[in-house]
Amino acid sequence: MSLTAPIAPLIEDLALPLRAGWGVLRNVSELHLEITNACNLHCSYCYAEVEPPNREIPRFPMAVFRRLMDVITAVSRKPKIEIIFHGGEPLLQSAAWYDEACEMATEMASRTNKTCEFGLQSNLTLLREEHVSVFVRHGVKVGTSLDGPEEIHNRVRGRFRQTAENVRRLRTAGVFSGAIAVVHHHNWDRVPDIFQTFHEIGIRAFHLNVASAVGHGNGLTPLTEEQIFRTLKDNFDSMNAWGGEMVETRLLAKLRRHLSPPRADEFLKQLRCDNPFCHAGVNMVIAKPNGELYPCGCAGTSGNIRYHLLGNVLDVGCDADTYYAQLRKFHKKPEKYERECRTCPARFVCEHGCPAFDMNDPVTPERHCMATKRFREYLDSLPRSTLERVAAYEPQPFAPEVTG
Repeated sequence: MSLTAPIAPLIEDLALPLRAGWGVLRNVSELHLEITNACNLHCSYCYAEVEPPNREIPRFPMAVFRRLMDVITAVSRKPKIEIIFHGGEPLLQSAAWYDEACEMATEMASRTNKTCEFGLQSNLTLLREEHVSVFVRHGVKVGTSLDGPEEIHNRVRGRFRQTAENVRRLRTAGVFSGAIAVVHHHNWDRVPDIFQTFHEIGIRAFHLNVASAVGHGNGLTPLTEEQIFRTLKDNFDSMNAWGGEMVETRLLAKLRRHLSPPRADEFLKQLRCDNPFCHAGVNMVIAKPNGELYPCGCAGTSGNIRYHLLGNVLDVGCDADTYYAQLRKFHKKPEKYERECRTCPARFVCEHGCPAFDMNDPVTPERHCMATKRFREYLDSLPRSTLERVAAYEPQPFAPEVTG
Protein backbone atom coordinates (compact mmCIF):
# COMPACT_ATOMS: atom_id res chain seq x y z
CA MET A 1 0.00 0.00 0.00
CA SER A 2 1.36 3.39 -0.91
CA LEU A 3 0.37 6.56 0.91
CA THR A 4 -0.73 9.41 -1.29
CA ALA A 5 -0.56 12.98 -0.03
CA PRO A 6 -4.14 13.56 1.21
CA ILE A 7 -3.95 16.73 3.24
CA ALA A 8 -4.49 19.16 0.34
CA PRO A 9 -7.79 17.49 -0.71
CA LEU A 10 -8.86 17.41 2.94
CA ILE A 11 -8.16 21.09 3.34
CA GLU A 12 -9.89 21.93 0.07
CA ASP A 13 -12.90 19.98 1.28
CA LEU A 14 -12.94 22.11 4.42
CA ALA A 15 -12.86 25.24 2.32
CA LEU A 16 -15.83 24.41 0.09
CA PRO A 17 -18.19 26.05 0.18
CA LEU A 18 -16.49 29.05 1.77
CA ARG A 19 -18.44 30.53 4.64
CA ALA A 20 -18.23 33.98 6.09
CA GLY A 21 -16.95 34.61 9.62
CA TRP A 22 -15.55 31.52 11.32
CA GLY A 23 -16.76 28.76 9.03
CA VAL A 24 -13.14 27.60 8.73
CA LEU A 25 -13.62 25.94 12.14
CA ARG A 26 -16.67 23.91 11.21
CA ASN A 27 -14.81 20.58 11.40
CA VAL A 28 -13.25 21.27 14.79
CA SER A 29 -14.18 18.72 17.44
CA GLU A 30 -11.14 19.11 19.70
CA LEU A 31 -10.38 22.42 21.34
CA HIS A 32 -7.21 22.93 23.38
CA LEU A 33 -6.77 25.89 25.69
CA GLU A 34 -3.39 27.16 26.81
CA ILE A 35 -4.62 28.19 30.23
CA THR A 36 -1.31 29.92 30.94
CA ASN A 37 2.22 30.00 29.62
CA ALA A 38 3.53 29.78 33.19
CA CYS A 39 4.65 26.60 34.95
CA ASN A 40 5.89 25.94 38.47
CA LEU A 41 8.29 23.30 37.12
CA HIS A 42 10.95 23.85 34.47
CA CYS A 43 11.71 20.50 32.88
CA SER A 44 14.85 20.84 30.80
CA TYR A 45 13.35 19.07 27.78
CA CYS A 46 9.93 20.81 27.79
CA TYR A 47 8.71 21.55 24.26
CA ALA A 48 6.89 24.66 25.51
CA GLU A 49 8.50 28.03 26.03
CA VAL A 50 7.19 28.40 29.56
CA GLU A 51 7.86 31.12 32.10
CA PRO A 52 8.01 31.03 35.91
CA PRO A 53 4.63 31.81 37.46
CA ASN A 54 4.07 35.46 38.34
CA ARG A 55 1.25 37.96 38.33
CA GLU A 56 2.19 39.43 34.96
CA ILE A 57 1.67 36.19 33.01
CA PRO A 58 -2.02 36.04 32.01
CA ARG A 59 -4.40 33.22 32.79
CA PHE A 60 -7.10 32.43 30.23
CA PRO A 61 -9.77 35.16 30.57
CA MET A 62 -13.34 33.94 30.92
CA ALA A 63 -14.46 36.50 28.33
CA VAL A 64 -12.12 34.98 25.74
CA PHE A 65 -13.33 31.47 26.59
CA ARG A 66 -16.93 32.60 26.25
CA ARG A 67 -16.19 34.07 22.83
CA LEU A 68 -14.38 30.90 21.78
CA MET A 69 -17.29 28.69 22.81
CA ASP A 70 -19.73 31.02 21.09
CA VAL A 71 -17.82 30.61 17.82
CA ILE A 72 -17.20 26.86 18.07
CA THR A 73 -20.72 25.90 19.13
CA ALA A 74 -22.15 28.06 16.35
CA VAL A 75 -20.00 26.85 13.46
CA SER A 76 -18.78 23.34 14.30
CA ARG A 77 -20.84 20.63 12.65
CA LYS A 78 -19.54 18.02 15.10
CA PRO A 79 -21.99 16.77 17.75
CA LYS A 80 -19.36 16.54 20.49
CA ILE A 81 -16.64 19.05 21.40
CA GLU A 82 -13.68 17.81 23.41
CA ILE A 83 -12.12 20.62 25.45
CA ILE A 84 -8.58 20.06 26.76
CA PHE A 85 -7.13 22.40 29.39
CA HIS A 86 -3.38 22.64 28.90
CA GLY A 87 -0.44 24.88 29.69
CA GLY A 88 2.15 25.66 30.97
CA GLU A 89 0.60 24.34 34.15
CA PRO A 90 -3.20 24.59 34.06
CA LEU A 91 -3.58 24.07 37.81
CA LEU A 92 -2.23 27.58 38.29
CA GLN A 93 -5.81 28.50 37.41
CA SER A 94 -8.42 28.40 40.20
CA ALA A 95 -11.00 25.68 40.70
CA ALA A 96 -13.71 28.34 40.52
CA TRP A 97 -12.59 29.25 36.99
CA TYR A 98 -12.89 25.63 35.84
CA ASP A 99 -16.29 25.31 37.47
CA GLU A 100 -17.59 28.36 35.61
CA ALA A 101 -15.92 27.38 32.32
CA CYS A 102 -17.24 23.80 32.28
CA GLU A 103 -20.76 24.86 33.26
CA MET A 104 -20.82 27.59 30.64
CA ALA A 105 -19.39 25.35 27.88
CA THR A 106 -21.91 22.61 28.59
CA GLU A 107 -24.81 25.06 28.56
CA MET A 108 -23.67 26.82 25.38
CA ALA A 109 -23.10 23.53 23.56
CA SER A 110 -26.56 22.30 24.49
CA ARG A 111 -28.13 25.27 22.67
CA THR A 112 -26.95 23.76 19.38
CA ASN A 113 -27.61 20.13 20.39
CA LYS A 114 -23.94 19.47 21.12
CA THR A 115 -22.21 17.92 24.11
CA CYS A 116 -18.85 18.66 25.70
CA GLU A 117 -16.19 16.43 27.19
CA PHE A 118 -13.36 17.84 29.26
CA GLY A 119 -9.75 16.85 29.82
CA LEU A 120 -6.76 18.40 31.55
CA GLN A 121 -3.02 17.66 31.37
CA SER A 122 -1.03 18.63 34.46
CA ASN A 123 2.12 17.88 36.43
CA LEU A 124 -0.30 17.46 39.39
CA THR A 125 1.94 19.15 41.95
CA LEU A 126 -0.59 21.95 42.55
CA LEU A 127 -3.76 19.86 42.78
CA ARG A 128 -6.14 21.06 45.50
CA GLU A 129 -9.22 19.37 46.88
CA GLU A 130 -11.43 22.06 45.35
CA HIS A 131 -9.97 21.18 41.93
CA VAL A 132 -10.85 17.53 42.45
CA SER A 133 -14.43 18.40 43.44
CA VAL A 134 -14.92 20.51 40.31
CA PHE A 135 -13.37 17.86 38.06
CA VAL A 136 -15.66 15.20 39.51
CA ARG A 137 -18.71 17.45 39.09
CA HIS A 138 -18.00 18.08 35.41
CA GLY A 139 -16.33 14.79 34.50
CA VAL A 140 -12.97 16.39 33.69
CA LYS A 141 -10.51 13.59 32.95
CA VAL A 142 -7.03 14.45 34.20
CA GLY A 143 -3.73 13.13 32.85
CA THR A 144 -0.18 13.67 34.00
CA SER A 145 3.47 13.01 33.20
CA LEU A 146 5.85 10.74 35.09
CA ASP A 147 9.26 9.74 33.83
CA GLY A 148 9.92 6.60 35.86
CA PRO A 149 11.12 5.86 39.40
CA GLU A 150 11.44 8.72 41.86
CA GLU A 151 15.18 9.23 41.46
CA ILE A 152 14.83 9.27 37.65
CA HIS A 153 11.75 11.48 37.56
CA ASN A 154 13.27 14.00 39.95
CA ARG A 155 16.38 14.48 37.81
CA VAL A 156 14.32 16.54 35.39
CA ARG A 157 10.84 17.19 36.79
CA GLY A 158 10.92 16.95 40.57
CA ARG A 159 8.17 16.41 43.18
CA PHE A 160 7.61 12.77 42.27
CA ARG A 161 5.80 11.96 45.51
CA GLN A 162 3.32 14.79 45.10
CA THR A 163 2.47 13.71 41.56
CA ALA A 164 2.17 10.02 42.51
CA GLU A 165 -0.04 10.78 45.50
CA ASN A 166 -2.29 13.01 43.42
CA VAL A 167 -2.63 10.27 40.80
CA ARG A 168 -4.03 8.14 43.59
CA ARG A 169 -6.40 10.94 44.66
CA LEU A 170 -7.71 11.26 41.13
CA ARG A 171 -8.08 7.51 40.77
CA THR A 172 -10.09 7.45 43.99
CA ALA A 173 -12.27 10.21 42.57
CA GLY A 174 -12.66 8.33 39.28
CA VAL A 175 -11.31 11.11 37.03
CA PHE A 176 -7.76 9.99 36.25
CA SER A 177 -7.20 9.44 32.51
CA GLY A 178 -3.60 8.30 31.99
CA ALA A 179 0.04 9.25 31.89
CA ILE A 180 2.85 10.21 29.57
CA ALA A 181 6.51 9.37 30.10
CA VAL A 182 8.86 11.66 28.21
CA VAL A 183 11.98 9.75 27.17
CA HIS A 184 15.29 11.59 27.13
CA HIS A 185 18.83 11.14 28.39
CA HIS A 186 17.70 10.60 31.98
CA ASN A 187 15.60 7.52 31.30
CA TRP A 188 15.98 6.08 27.79
CA ASP A 189 17.60 2.95 29.28
CA ARG A 190 15.01 2.65 32.07
CA VAL A 191 11.87 1.75 30.12
CA PRO A 192 11.27 -1.46 32.14
CA ASP A 193 11.47 0.66 35.30
CA ILE A 194 8.90 3.08 33.85
CA PHE A 195 6.51 0.15 33.43
CA GLN A 196 7.20 -1.02 36.98
CA THR A 197 6.70 2.44 38.45
CA PHE A 198 3.42 2.95 36.65
CA HIS A 199 2.24 -0.44 37.85
CA GLU A 200 3.03 0.44 41.46
CA ILE A 201 1.07 3.68 41.19
CA GLY A 202 -1.88 2.00 39.50
CA ILE A 203 -1.37 3.33 35.99
CA ARG A 204 -2.16 0.60 33.48
CA ALA A 205 -2.33 2.56 30.21
CA PHE A 206 0.09 5.27 29.12
CA HIS A 207 2.35 6.31 26.29
CA LEU A 208 6.00 7.18 25.82
CA ASN A 209 7.15 10.32 24.01
CA VAL A 210 10.71 10.71 22.74
CA ALA A 211 11.72 14.31 23.46
CA SER A 212 12.70 16.71 20.70
CA ALA A 213 15.20 19.54 21.22
CA VAL A 214 12.66 22.36 20.92
CA GLY A 215 11.10 25.04 23.08
CA HIS A 216 12.58 25.14 26.55
CA GLY A 217 14.70 22.16 25.50
CA ASN A 218 16.15 23.94 22.48
CA GLY A 219 19.88 23.22 22.26
CA LEU A 220 19.77 19.95 24.19
CA THR A 221 21.58 16.98 22.67
CA PRO A 222 19.08 14.73 20.88
CA LEU A 223 18.97 11.01 21.61
CA THR A 224 21.01 8.84 19.28
CA GLU A 225 19.56 6.34 16.84
CA GLU A 226 20.69 3.53 19.14
CA GLN A 227 19.05 5.09 22.18
CA ILE A 228 15.75 5.57 20.34
CA PHE A 229 15.88 2.01 19.02
CA ARG A 230 16.49 0.69 22.54
CA THR A 231 13.53 2.72 23.76
CA LEU A 232 11.26 1.21 21.09
CA LYS A 233 12.51 -2.33 21.64
CA ASP A 234 12.33 -2.14 25.43
CA ASN A 235 8.82 -0.73 25.13
CA PHE A 236 7.62 -3.75 23.17
CA ASP A 237 9.53 -6.23 25.31
CA SER A 238 8.13 -4.72 28.50
CA MET A 239 4.56 -4.77 27.26
CA ASN A 240 5.06 -8.38 26.20
CA ALA A 241 6.52 -9.28 29.60
CA TRP A 242 3.57 -7.76 31.46
CA GLY A 243 1.17 -9.95 29.50
CA GLY A 244 -1.50 -7.34 28.88
CA GLU A 245 -1.53 -5.91 32.40
CA MET A 246 0.41 -2.85 31.22
CA VAL A 247 -0.30 -1.24 27.84
CA GLU A 248 1.59 1.47 25.98
CA THR A 249 -1.26 2.72 23.88
CA ARG A 250 0.56 4.16 20.87
CA LEU A 251 2.63 1.03 20.36
CA LEU A 252 -0.54 -1.04 20.62
CA ALA A 253 -2.13 0.93 17.76
CA LYS A 254 1.03 0.62 15.67
CA LEU A 255 1.24 -3.14 16.15
CA ARG A 256 -2.34 -3.56 15.02
CA ARG A 257 -1.73 -1.50 11.88
CA HIS A 258 1.51 -3.39 11.22
CA LEU A 259 -0.25 -6.76 11.41
CA SER A 260 -3.39 -5.69 9.55
CA PRO A 261 -2.47 -2.78 7.28
CA PRO A 262 -5.47 -0.52 6.68
CA ARG A 263 -6.36 0.76 3.26
CA ALA A 264 -4.58 3.96 2.33
CA ASP A 265 -7.74 6.04 2.47
CA GLU A 266 -8.64 4.63 5.90
CA PHE A 267 -5.18 5.19 7.33
CA LEU A 268 -4.77 8.70 6.08
CA LYS A 269 -8.17 9.86 7.28
CA GLN A 270 -7.35 8.75 10.83
CA LEU A 271 -5.93 12.14 11.66
CA ARG A 272 -3.82 12.02 14.83
CA CYS A 273 -0.35 12.78 16.06
CA ASP A 274 1.28 9.51 14.94
CA ASN A 275 -0.33 9.52 11.50
CA PRO A 276 1.49 10.79 8.37
CA PHE A 277 -0.91 13.74 8.41
CA CYS A 278 -2.15 14.87 11.80
CA HIS A 279 -5.33 16.62 12.87
CA ALA A 280 -3.70 19.95 13.70
CA GLY A 281 -5.82 22.82 12.39
CA VAL A 282 -8.23 20.40 10.73
CA ASN A 283 -10.17 18.74 13.56
CA MET A 284 -8.44 20.61 16.39
CA VAL A 285 -7.09 24.03 17.25
CA ILE A 286 -5.46 25.54 20.31
CA ALA A 287 -6.34 28.95 21.70
CA LYS A 288 -4.08 31.20 23.73
CA PRO A 289 -5.23 33.61 26.47
CA ASN A 290 -5.10 36.52 24.01
CA GLY A 291 -7.46 34.70 21.61
CA GLU A 292 -4.84 33.64 19.07
CA LEU A 293 -5.48 30.30 17.35
CA TYR A 294 -2.82 27.82 16.24
CA PRO A 295 -3.06 24.36 14.65
CA CYS A 296 -1.90 22.63 17.85
CA GLY A 297 0.00 23.24 21.07
CA CYS A 298 3.29 22.32 19.42
CA ALA A 299 2.68 24.86 16.66
CA GLY A 300 1.82 27.56 19.18
CA THR A 301 5.11 27.25 21.05
CA SER A 302 8.42 25.33 20.68
CA GLY A 303 9.92 28.19 18.65
CA ASN A 304 7.07 28.21 16.11
CA ILE A 305 4.71 30.88 17.32
CA ARG A 306 5.78 33.35 14.64
CA TYR A 307 5.06 30.90 11.81
CA HIS A 308 1.67 29.27 12.36
CA LEU A 309 -0.88 31.84 13.56
CA LEU A 310 -4.28 30.97 12.07
CA GLY A 311 -6.27 33.92 13.35
CA ASN A 312 -7.69 35.45 16.50
CA VAL A 313 -11.08 34.40 17.82
CA LEU A 314 -11.69 37.95 19.07
CA ASP A 315 -11.82 39.13 15.46
CA VAL A 316 -15.09 39.33 13.55
CA GLY A 317 -14.00 36.46 11.33
CA CYS A 318 -11.09 34.64 9.78
CA ASP A 319 -9.76 35.02 6.27
CA ALA A 320 -10.24 31.57 4.77
CA ASP A 321 -7.43 31.93 2.23
CA THR A 322 -4.95 32.79 4.98
CA TYR A 323 -6.19 29.97 7.22
CA TYR A 324 -5.88 27.26 4.57
CA ALA A 325 -2.57 28.62 3.29
CA GLN A 326 -1.19 28.32 6.81
CA LEU A 327 -2.42 24.72 7.06
CA ARG A 328 -0.91 23.75 3.72
CA LYS A 329 2.40 25.22 4.79
CA PHE A 330 2.21 23.50 8.18
CA HIS A 331 1.39 20.06 6.76
CA LYS A 332 3.66 20.19 3.73
CA LYS A 333 5.83 17.08 3.52
CA PRO A 334 9.52 17.10 2.62
CA GLU A 335 10.75 15.53 -0.59
CA LYS A 336 11.77 12.45 1.41
CA TYR A 337 8.12 11.60 2.01
CA GLU A 338 7.41 11.06 -1.69
CA ARG A 339 10.74 9.34 -2.29
CA GLU A 340 10.79 6.99 0.68
CA CYS A 341 8.17 7.31 3.41
CA ARG A 342 5.03 6.54 1.38
CA THR A 343 6.14 2.97 0.70
CA CYS A 344 8.47 2.34 3.66
CA PRO A 345 7.97 -1.12 5.23
CA ALA A 346 8.06 0.53 8.67
CA ARG A 347 5.37 3.13 7.92
CA PHE A 348 2.76 1.54 10.20
CA VAL A 349 5.03 1.53 13.28
CA CYS A 350 6.43 5.00 12.55
CA GLU A 351 5.87 8.20 14.55
CA HIS A 352 5.89 10.14 11.24
CA GLY A 353 7.49 13.10 12.93
CA CYS A 354 5.84 16.34 14.00
CA PRO A 355 5.80 19.27 11.59
CA ALA A 356 5.91 21.74 14.48
CA PHE A 357 8.97 20.08 16.07
CA ASP A 358 10.89 18.91 13.03
CA MET A 359 11.45 22.36 11.56
CA ASN A 360 13.40 23.32 14.70
CA ASP A 361 15.00 19.95 15.44
CA PRO A 362 15.71 18.12 12.17
CA VAL A 363 18.11 15.69 13.89
CA THR A 364 15.64 13.78 16.08
CA PRO A 365 13.21 12.79 13.28
CA GLU A 366 16.05 11.42 11.14
CA ARG A 367 17.39 9.37 14.02
CA HIS A 368 13.88 8.26 14.91
CA CYS A 369 13.40 7.20 11.29
CA MET A 370 16.46 4.95 11.30
CA ALA A 371 15.59 3.54 14.73
CA THR A 372 12.04 2.77 13.57
CA LYS A 373 13.30 0.83 10.56
CA ARG A 374 15.45 -1.26 12.89
CA PHE A 375 12.50 -1.73 15.22
CA ARG A 376 10.33 -2.98 12.37
CA GLU A 377 13.04 -5.52 11.53
CA TYR A 378 13.11 -6.57 15.17
CA LEU A 379 9.35 -7.09 15.21
CA ASP A 380 9.51 -9.14 12.03
CA SER A 381 12.18 -11.35 13.58
CA LEU A 382 9.71 -12.46 16.26
CA PRO A 383 7.06 -15.14 15.80
CA ARG A 384 3.90 -13.65 14.38
CA SER A 385 2.00 -15.34 17.20
CA THR A 386 3.91 -13.17 19.69
CA LEU A 387 2.99 -9.98 17.84
CA GLU A 388 -0.64 -11.07 17.56
CA ARG A 389 -0.82 -11.84 21.27
CA VAL A 390 0.53 -8.41 22.24
CA ALA A 391 -1.65 -6.65 19.65
CA ALA A 392 -4.71 -8.29 21.21
CA TYR A 393 -4.12 -6.64 24.58
CA GLU A 394 -6.68 -4.07 25.67
CA PRO A 395 -6.00 -1.11 27.95
CA GLN A 396 -7.52 -1.79 31.35
CA PRO A 397 -9.87 0.81 32.80
CA PHE A 398 -8.52 2.86 35.65
CA ALA A 399 -9.92 1.25 38.75
CA PRO A 400 -10.52 3.63 41.67
CA GLU A 401 -7.85 3.58 44.34
CA VAL A 402 -9.03 1.37 47.21
CA THR A 403 -8.91 3.26 50.50
CA GLY A 404 -9.29 2.24 54.12
